Amino acid sequence: MAVDYDFYETPVPDERDAKKKKKRYHVRAVPKGVFTPDRIAKAINQQCTLTEADVKAVLISLSHLISDKMMDGYSIHLEGIGYFSMTLTCPPVRTTKEIRAESISFKSVAFKPEKNLKDRLK
Repeated sequence: MAVDYDFYETPVPDERDAKKKKKRYHVRAVPKGVFTPDRIAKAINQQCTLTEADVKAVLISLSHLISDKMMDGYSIHLEGIGYFSMTLTCPPVRTTKEIRAESISFKSVAFKPEKNLKDRLK
């Protein structure tokens, strides 16, 4: 199975540098579409005895569990897939004493794939 790709111009942060340097390009995978929970459930159903409804129920429960446990301060490890963890943000400060807990907020979810997942994708 092949992955479609395309090349994109690499942006140069400073316009003065852009005039001096040659254009550079980087490659990105071009998705064929989104593999939705319905499609995931159907694919898993074809590989085992779980029904599509069972798989969907597990995916919904997993989604709730991940968000609940991350809000409790846990990272999530899904064996064979990788690690999910919460990232935070706050205003710039000079010392840690300048910041209050109320100023710290959710930024994003970080994902670190397991080595064997990366190896299977090579």
